This record gives sequence, structure tokens and C-alpha cells, in this order.
Amino acid sequence: MIVPVNKAHKINVKDMKVISLMAEGLTQTAAAERVGIPQTYVSRIIKKVEFAYGFRIGDGARKGWALNDKGVQLGRQMSAAVAIINGDESHPFVSASERLKTIGEDVRKKAFEIIEAATY
Repeated sequence: MIVPVNKAHKINVKDMKVISLMAEGLTQTAAAERVGIPQTYVSRIIKKVEFAYGFRIGDGARKGWALNDKGVQLGRQMSAAVAIINGDESHPFVSASERLKTIGEDVRKKAFEIIEAATY
């Protein structure tokens, strides 16, 4: 699990949604449109997340800017956290916790620990 090193910059659910959409392969512009924010905000979110976690989450390339491997990994973690917050039972992480009722509460607690680590 990737945890933030600089907790001065709080990451919110919208920030996590943008990064998780980019981890799915969306461009900055497409992620901004999906979340309903200007593209310039996405650049700010990326800088905030990079500062909070202490590493670059993306790289420029000939075809444009994209998440690097660490950015994709972080985006996947954020995707699971957002799914839990939204109660999205179709997300693999959430549906697995629902199928395994005996450990479901432990999974939810761990997810909220991930969220707390990402937001504080």
C-alpha cells in the first residue's frame, strides 16, 4: 500500500476519482470531463498528489502525459477507496468483501484506513 509522506496537502474524494480514472487510461481532459471540473484543475490535483506522496505519478511522452507505474498503482488504490465510499458493489474490491461476509468488516476497516492515509 502506498501512503502519503506529506500530510499537509489533503487529498479529497474528487482528487482520488480523477487519479483513478487516469489509472484506467483516461486522459487528463477526459478525466476532468467525467468528474465535471476544468482540465486545469487536473494539473493542480496531480501536483498536489505528487507532493503529498513524495514521488512523480506521471511522465510526459510523445503522445502526451500519462501515469507511470507508481501512478497507476496509486490510482488503483484510490479507485478501491472511492468505490467503498460510494458503496459501489460492482467494484471487484467491494464485491469481494461482500461475498466474504466473515471478513467483510475487516476489509471495510482496511479500506477506510487507506482512505484516511490518503486524506490526512
